[in-house]
Amino acid sequence: MDPTKTMKIRVERLDVKRSNRLILKDISFEIAGGEVTVIVGRSGVGKTTLLGALNGLFPCSAGTISILGLGELAEPRVLLEHQRRLATVFQERALIGRLSALDNVLLGFAGACSPFALNPFSREQERLAIRALASVGLAPSARSRVERLSGGEQQRVGIARALVREPSLLLGDEPFSSVDPAFVRYLCHEFRQLVENTKLAVVLTLHQLATARAVADRVIGLCEGTVVFNGRSPEFDASAERLVFGT
Repeated sequence: MDPTKTMKIRVERLDVKRSNRLILKDISFEIAGGEVTVIVGRSGVGKTTLLGALNGLFPCSAGTISILGLGELAEPRVLLEHQRRLATVFQERALIGRLSALDNVLLGFAGACSPFALNPFSREQERLAIRALASVGLAPSARSRVERLSGGEQQRVGIARALVREPSLLLGDEPFSSVDPAFVRYLCHEFRQLVENTKLAVVLTLHQLATARAVADRVIGLCEGTVVFNGRSPEFDASAERLVFGT
């Protein structure tokens, strides 16, 4: 990854409305390259909305999201460049079942290919796609149709498709859902290695608190649409958990 593209994002006094309902209010925090930030909170608290704000899908109702070296995300020029630098792993995976795992990962390059080429993907792109599949333990299934893979394997294909773009920012909405718990530990290790080696900024929503503590450098806890905890992973103790979940 180009070190000049190391990500830093500042969120200041952010409000986000959806369908005229205030979902997030007065949110402030920073995201840095080389760190994994995990967002936790009860279902419906606004975790997915916050990811959507970070990738520009949901505009700010108040406050700002600023990208180091680019400017505020509300500017169309900044938004376009920001979205070029990021990749997202969706909870619903958004894969094409009739295509192979390899072809689904290659779709991560779709924006950089000519739609008129007979073979739109280069040998180098195929090599990178296979390497991305290997990083999630799926190289042997590269030629398998996605619809024949398990739910957890499909989720891992979605992760590989995001990683193949070598983004500066990786967003993941429950990226380990449906993945076997034993393999989650492996993926956590791979995420840690990836972040350390590339200085990638990673922001994940997770409902498994043990996984959150294992993979996160920083934990952000949401309750009733606002940040009630923002600290290093070791600081997310039982009292912080009660603050976020009310139990």
